[in-house]
Amino acid sequence: APAPLRAWVRARAPLLVLIAIAGVLLWPLVCGEPPASRDHAIHYFQARILVDEMLPSGRLSGWTDRLNHGFPYGEGYPTLGYLWVSAVHLLGFGVVDLRASYAWGLLGVWALSLWGVWQLAALVTRDVLERWQGEADDPERHRIAAWAGCAAALAWLLDPGAARQGGWNYLMFHGVWPQLLSVALWVASLVAIAWCSRAPSLRRIAIAAVLVAGGLLAHPFGLLTTACSALSFAIVMAVADDARTRPGRFRVLVAIHALGVALAFGGLATFLAAAGEMGRSPVAWSELGELAAKLATGDLFTGTWVYAGAFAVIGLGLALWSGRTVAWVCASTAIGMLVLASQDAITVLRLDLLTAAFKNLQFPRFAIALKPFVFAFAGVGVTVVLRAAWTSWATRATSVRRVHRVFVAIVLAPVLGAMLGRLDLFARRPIGAIDTLADSGHADDELALREALQAEASTTAELRVAFLRSGMGGGTYPLFSIADAGGAAVLDGHVPTVNFVYNVERRAPPVLRRLGVTHVIHDLPLPDEEGALASYLTPLGVFGPYSLSRLDLPVESGPRFARGTGSFRELERGPQSLVLEVETNGAELSLSRAPSERWQWTLDGEPLEPIIGSVPGGGIDLLGVELLHGGRLELGWAMGELERRGPWISAVAALLTMLALGFGRPLRWRTRAHDRNTVLIARMVLAAVFVLLVFGVLRRQRHQLAVTWNEYAAERAARHGARALELELVDDLGITGEVAVEASDRRMCDGLLGRDVLDDCEKGDHLPHLSFVFVEPYIYRCTSFGVAPGQTVTVRLGEPGDEILAFVQRQRVDASRRDMRFSWGGAFTVLGNRRAELHLKPKQHPGGAELQLVNDGGEVEDVCIGAGRFR
Repeated sequence: APAPLRAWVRARAPLLVLIAIAGVLLWPLVCGEPPASRDHAIHYFQARILVDEMLPSGRLSGWTDRLNHGFPYGEGYPTLGYLWVSAVHLLGFGVVDLRASYAWGLLGVWALSLWGVWQLAALVTRDVLERWQGEADDPERHRIAAWAGCAAALAWLLDPGAARQGGWNYLMFHGVWPQLLSVALWVASLVAIAWCSRAPSLRRIAIAAVLVAGGLLAHPFGLLTTACSALSFAIVMAVADDARTRPGRFRVLVAIHALGVALAFGGLATFLAAAGEMGRSPVAWSELGELAAKLATGDLFTGTWVYAGAFAVIGLGLALWSGRTVAWVCASTAIGMLVLASQDAITVLRLDLLTAAFKNLQFPRFAIALKPFVFAFAGVGVTVVLRAAWTSWATRATSVRRVHRVFVAIVLAPVLGAMLGRLDLFARRPIGAIDTLADSGHADDELALREALQAEASTTAELRVAFLRSGMGGGTYPLFSIADAGGAAVLDGHVPTVNFVYNVERRAPPVLRRLGVTHVIHDLPLPDEEGALASYLTPLGVFGPYSLSRLDLPVESGPRFARGTGSFRELERGPQSLVLEVETNGAELSLSRAPSERWQWTLDGEPLEPIIGSVPGGGIDLLGVELLHGGRLELGWAMGELERRGPWISAVAALLTMLALGFGRPLRWRTRAHDRNTVLIARMVLAAVFVLLVFGVLRRQRHQLAVTWNEYAAERAARHGARALELELVDDLGITGEVAVEASDRRMCDGLLGRDVLDDCEKGDHLPHLSFVFVEPYIYRCTSFGVAPGQTVTVRLGEPGDEILAFVQRQRVDASRRDMRFSWGGAFTVLGNRRAELHLKPKQHPGGAELQLVNDGGEVEDVCIGAGRFR
């Protein structure tokens, strides 16, 4: 090849390698074929709601009745992700099919995430090489940085992942891609901030702010990741940058994040207002010590290539050694994310007492935000190590004899020959597994189902299809058909990606009739207990594993009197409003929509309290109101002051951003030196602000801790009729360290007791330590410890004379076995699935509250005890 072509290929070889591999793995997305596995169908359904209902009504969020009995669309999870995947369809005015737009949107998510990881690795590599080789600019250095970026991007692209830990398994097969979009935008913002801190301009500040806003709006995790990285930038700039330009860099950092938060303010205000109605419980990961040990040994993540973990440790060490801003920011952000991901965020930092949003977190999902840094460090490590090895070999190696080469070829031939036959294992499933309808052989069945639904929609006033899945494990792709047929859907049980607290719990005919269901799709023969439903179904066809039937029940989806009598006339109906003229002498009126804290009733202008109703037999919560007399009844969707002002704040910020994009001239750093007294005063002010902030945080945590325990005491009193209503928290005994565990001398992981005793058994995991449990609606700290087979454990709570409320809970997922017993001074009681609640009074325990636990089984049992001292 000509020399110019060789030079061009050599300079772009890393990019060409990445594009080639990514093109092969992501080819279905390139062709516009969307994945149809797991949550993708539900995401697509919500994208269709955005395109068909929200945007035409001038909304990005708010109530919709198109799924179940309604939910607040775009409030539990922001709308940016659905705008992203619908962008090509919207910008093309519908010329491009929404399914192709969805596929290309996912391709854009992958491209942005790969670009961000590449740039992170390249920036850190340049920092390391500058420390190693000096400040002089060198083209070879840029080529090495490019290969580091390529290696990091490939580690990201070839990550199989695991449940709640990202990678192909979680982000593509399970379809949890909105968090990947948030992480991709966030990482891109870090790159933009790094570039801006070196050569700032108004345009670069605006671009970085837009990316910050995108990371905040794409997924709730963006709030935590952005806060962590902003703090890392501030700390690193304070210790690593030139003191003469430090004030200017701080101003740029503040400007970027202030503008980014302002751009996202409208969406953030809505999300924070609705966070309390998310139907999600916390999922713990591990203690910080365990996570740190796994990071050091290279096996922090499940399924990741072992090379990535090993080289990431080397890359992290090089980043810390470099002493440069970007490298230190990446390292400190990664460590900060590790702290937030650990149980210590709850047990030590007690962040749940600052904001209730922590009760919704699945902490293993912090891995998705951690991986860009880990893979960037891996790219740095492998590139620097290979470069050093190559340089050393080139300068010191002697010529190799031909016989040596022949010997090596003979030794490796069997292995290499066999390996060439199984190259698929280098990208084993789920890597590259994009399960589309065409590739899975379901395209014809889905098309026929869609056409059947469209035909039914033409003769049905409002097509509403109940999709009765075989539990959470069933397929979901019929939702594509329902969405494109313009129908509404009803899904029983928990609905992923929606996570609304009010679900449809039963498939009974009264429930479906009240929801206005007209058709039913089910993937298995209906079980015997649903025989009543089967008698109302008229089969319309079988489409692959799915059957479509018409539900022959009269629809009762309008308002109705659940108790009492009367009449009403509908005067007005809107997406988030309803006006009725009611005549009654007293009744309970019920709607076929879900309750929400935002619904507000008024009768002739006077506010009424919403109530929650249901249907005979239960299975669904419905919005209702108690009426003492008739009149003009109005239902409205309430919005707080911040929600009303938020869009205006975002609009002003967007205008400023567009103006800033027109100014690309570089800004010059001011290098004015300050005298020592000015610096001293500034430091004293910062120290005072820090002390006040810490004091405020501790005070807030103390207050919220009392609220959680006092509500626990009040709720327990309501159930048991005790006098706990009069109690007031003094201390959480887990936090004060007054839960003393005394165990008999028994080996925790005894290899003599069975074949599999040592599997996944570490003594340190079962030593007493602070953990947490979720008792709706709060997180409570508790002391967790293991009880070995045949072991008796004594637990002392507080001091003599203390009045204590406590609970005992087994940590096993399936705790149905009856081999754990406990006692608090009397006979032993079986500790089963349910949490045991205790009120330990001083008169009953004059020597101090004491519990005993006995494990009669053959396996280690972990138990968590939470306790509060009251007065």
